[in-house]
Amino acid sequence: MFRHFAFLGPESLWAAEAAECAREQGRFWDYYDKLFEEQAGENVGAFSKDNLKRFAADLGLQEEGFNR
Repeated sequence: MFRHFAFLGPESLWAAEAAECAREQGRFWDYYDKLFEEQAGENVGAFSKDNLKRFAADLGLQEEGFNR
């Protein structure tokens, strides 16, 4: 079982939620790896909602379900 430690502000919460959306499509670990690759510091915009959606698109996730 994976536990999110989303305590670094809003971006970490959004990233955790986005990873769970990816889990619903069976792609949690792919999305997790993408988050790790794209990190650029704490709350500097790397995990903005728009970027999180772009990561999902980059991975070929079903965007309508993910974005909901």
